[in-house]
Amino acid sequence: MSDQSVHSEDSAPKPRILLVDDEAPITTALIRELRSEPFELTAVNDAQEALRTASSQEFDLIISDNLMPGMTGLEFFSNLKVLHPRTRRILLTGQTDMGQAVQAFNDGYIHRFVGKPWQRDELLAIILQELKLFREQKEEVEVRGRLESKVRQRVAQLQEVFVELKQAKTQVALYEDNTSAKRVHLSPRMRKLSVLVVDEHDGVREILLNTLRKTGMQQVAGVSSGEHALKYLQSAPPVDIILSEWKMAEIDGLTLFKAVRAGNTLSANATFILVTTRENRAAVELAIQSGINGYLIKPFHLKALLDQMEGQLPKGEIENLEERIRELRSLFYVVVNADLDSRSNLQNLLTASGVQNMAVAATGNKAVRLLEEKMPDVLIYDCNIREPNWREIRDSLQAAHSPSEMPAMVITSVTPMPKEFEEINSAGISTFLPGQIHRRKLFQIVIQALTDIGK
Repeated sequence: MSDQSVHSEDSAPKPRILLVDDEAPITTALIRELRSEPFELTAVNDAQEALRTASSQEFDLIISDNLMPGMTGLEFFSNLKVLHPRTRRILLTGQTDMGQAVQAFNDGYIHRFVGKPWQRDELLAIILQELKLFREQKEEVEVRGRLESKVRQRVAQLQEVFVELKQAKTQVALYEDNTSAKRVHLSPRMRKLSVLVVDEHDGVREILLNTLRKTGMQQVAGVSSGEHALKYLQSAPPVDIILSEWKMAEIDGLTLFKAVRAGNTLSANATFILVTTRENRAAVELAIQSGINGYLIKPFHLKALLDQMEGQLPKGEIENLEERIRELRSLFYVVVNADLDSRSNLQNLLTASGVQNMAVAATGNKAVRLLEEKMPDVLIYDCNIREPNWREIRDSLQAAHSPSEMPAMVITSVTPMPKEFEEINSAGISTFLPGQIHRRKLFQIVIQALTDIGK
């Protein structure tokens, strides 16, 4: 086995060619015929050694014999294709294995094959053609890489602009709420809650703090990062609600949530609501699966936030829930849900709580017929129903009935999409029940819905 290299004195990078043949005279002959060309040549007389050489460095072109002990040239090229798929591969072959060479070419293991003995001019022409193809493909990859890099940079810039726009819209929405002549009336329990606002965006954080204080909530504090939030919670009195932006440097909102839950502070069990500009389904599902109590997408109005906070009050805050559930048994419920499992779950929860007056629909059209026959006290409508959707149902009921005749409306969705959160929040609906539905949560939302319509 021998390993010999011939290097050009020119400092410019030259095409790198690896020559592989178990017979040293063959590689020596190849070097002799190619050394006058502007190539950097490396010769190896063992296929396994050639594979180790090719594993540690990339060549533009490799020329290899086929019939070699230990590993054939085709086996060598099969391994090489995985390591360096762009490297051009030429097989030297005799008449006895020409059929194998044709098959290897058809299977893509080699790019060209040259019979022995070769003609120098013919071999050189093939080498130059293959090097030209390698160079063109390499330039294409580099150009594509530069274009993709520019696209990624542009997308990142647009995402930053998008986030800033969402932040600005949030400030405008909260400013409108803050300056509105309509006064927000909070329950005594809500006014006593202590809230920590965590947001790197100074404008959003400050107007949110001012808006909450204007509602009568006095125990409101704000910090500008997840790190500051953890330090605050170490020394502060217990916090009831943590309202945190998701996207923050160093410690983001989801990481902060996990750190709070795993910590030993007095606020370890605080209600945690994520406030974010993220609108993809994966983000919503990740937040829900992680155990986040609430989720708001910017921009949002004060009412959507207060509804989230009130709906997530700590255990024990909603008084006499079981007594209220007993009072609700006599009401007439209509459940509309296209998903069989979700529909059955709602039926079972209502039946197990003693509800006997109930109608169920799997489509919006059947729901319309049920509503025409008898107006329910409570309408539980899946937001995935499209014909008609929940908004059309609500609008048609409002047009045909007085407020006292309207049913209390609860909107459900097992796998809520970000767009649904935004639509429902913008419509002022506070009785949205996303994710898996449990008995206590269901009736808490029903009670809220009945309270909203004054029943």
